Amino acid sequence: MSWEESVINLRSQPHFARLMEDAYLTEDLKSNVERFLSSIEWYTTTQIVREQFNNTKLKVLDVGAGNGIASIGFALQGHNVTSLEPDTSKVVGSGAIRTLAEIYNLQNLRVVEGFGETLPFENNSFDIVYCRQVLHHALDLSGFLKETFRVSKNNALLLTLRDHVIKNEVDKQAFLKRHPLHKMYGGENAFTLEEYNNAISSSGFTIKKAMNAASSALNYSPWTKEKFFQEVKRKIPFLPNLGVIKTALWNWNLYRLKKIPGTLYSFIAIKNK
Repeated sequence: MSWEESVINLRSQPHFARLMEDAYLTEDLKSNVERFLSSIEWYTTTQIVREQFNNTKLKVLDVGAGNGIASIGFALQGHNVTSLEPDTSKVVGSGAIRTLAEIYNLQNLRVVEGFGETLPFENNSFDIVYCRQVLHHALDLSGFLKETFRVSKNNALLLTLRDHVIKNEVDKQAFLKRHPLHKMYGGENAFTLEEYNNAISSSGFTIKKAMNAASSALNYSPWTKEKFFQEVKRKIPFLPNLGVIKTALWNWNLYRLKKIPGTLYSFIAIKNK
C-alpha cells in the first residue's frame, strides 16, 4: 500500500480511531490543524521559537510537512512558510496542505514537492528548518542534514522532532513489528541516538538540547498527566481521583515511553557559522 492508502485503511477501522486522532490524520483536515495548534507539543514548539527569535517574523522551512498541520500553524503566526513534501496526496500530502492554505486564506505559505536530501532552495535561505517525524525516514541521514545546514541562515534554528531511536538491530525489528502503519506501507525506520547526534553535528549544527520521550512534551504529546489518567480510569472506573495516583501513573507512563523500541527523541540545534 501507499502511505495514503494505509491511512485511509486505518481510518476505516474503529479501533484505530484514537491513533488517527492522536496522529492528526483524521479525514477532517481543519480539525487536525485545530487540535494540533491546541496541543502541548505546539505550545512547547512556539516557546522554543520565541526564546530564540522573540516575536520577529521568520522564514520557515517545514521539511516533510505531511498534511501541513505545522506549516499552517507557523503561517497563522505570520511567518513566511515553505512546505516541502514529496507526496502529492490530497489526504496526507501536498494536496492536503494546499487545501488547508485555501481554507485559512493564507498568502504566506508556498508548497513545494521534493525530498530533504536534495532541497531545491538557495544557500542561507531560512531562519528555521522544522522537521517533525521526518529524520527517521531519511534515505541518507547525513546528506539530509547537510542540506538543511546549507539552506539555513547563520544562527538559524533546526528543530528535529519526534524521531524514533533504537539501541540496535534487534530493537529496530521489534519497533517495526509493532508499528501499525509499517505493516501496510513499509516506510518506517529508526536510527541509534549516536547516529542522530553524529549526523546533526557533522553537518555543522551545534546541538543545544537532546530530549528523550520523558523529558519533553515535544515527544509525549498529545498525552498529558490528566489525559493519561482519564484513559486509565476508563479501564479501571473505581480508581480514586487523587493527585498522588495521577502522578504515579504518569511517571510510570514516562518510564515506559523511554523503554519501548523506537522511543521518541527531539533535538534543538543552531547553525552558528
